[in-house]
Amino acid sequence: MKVENNRIRSALLLLVLGTGSLVAQPETAELREPRAIRVVEPMVSYTFGRYGITGKVEVTFQLNEQGHPRNIKVEAASHTEYAESVLNALRQWRFEQPEVAGITYRLPVLFN
Repeated sequence: MKVENNRIRSALLLLVLGTGSLVAQPETAELREPRAIRVVEPMVSYTFGRYGITGKVEVTFQLNEQGHPRNIKVEAASHTEYAESVLNALRQWRFEQPEVAGITYRLPVLFN
C-alpha cells in the first residue's frame, strides 16, 4: 500500500446494486474493491411499489475483519420506510474479508 504524507490516496470503489454504487470515502486506501458475497435487497411495502413512490437513501458503513457491515448510518433519506428497509438489508450483507478493516463506504440506493 502506498502512503504519501500520512494520507492514503482515495479510491473509487463500485459495487453494482441496481442503481446504487458503493464508494469509499475520501482519504481512504487505494485497495481492491470489497466483493459482496451475500446481498439482500431492500424490501418495501406493496403500497410504495404500486403507486410508484420513488426515493433515495444514502448510507455509510464500515466493514469489520470478517466482512460484516458495521457502524451503519443513514446520511440522507427521502422516506423513513426506505431508510429502514436499506438498514435491515445492509445488516445482512456479507463481503469478502477486506484488505483493511474500518474504511468508511457510502452507498446510495435509489428506489424507482
